[in-house]
Amino acid sequence: SCFSAGMMDPSALAVEGLYPRGLALPADRGLQPDDGGAPDGMLLDIGDEGRTILAASAPDQVSWESGMLGHGVFSYYFLMALLDPATDADGNGRVSAEEAFAYLAPKVDDFVWDASGGTYHQNPQLYDAIPGPVDLTCCP
Repeated sequence: SCFSAGMMDPSALAVEGLYPRGLALPADRGLQPDDGGAPDGMLLDIGDEGRTILAASAPDQVSWESGMLGHGVFSYYFLMALLDPATDADGNGRVSAEEAFAYLAPKVDDFVWDASGGTYHQNPQLYDAIPGPVDLTCCP
């Protein structure tokens, strides 16, 4: 993500083995969803039709990284969703964004909840403005 090197401060450790990662909330930067002053119009365009967005956490949550997983928790389970044949719920030989989300969302939150001793949640989000499945993988 943008400014990722600035997010790698080891003093940000909040829970043993979990590290918060993410940019400041747009509201914390003084931007609103309809603010034309957002960088590259990002906040104006991101929710347009014709887009499917998988986000690592809810707007009011940080995303977590885990040394045990060697990745961000969302990234780890996203990769596992692409690799696990069980993710292909409709059996068509492809994994869609919707299937990946159904696979990873509960796993991400369960991992963060358990690793933080029941203190934190991380609830991935799916915004799907494309009719039908959005295939992420092709042809086994």
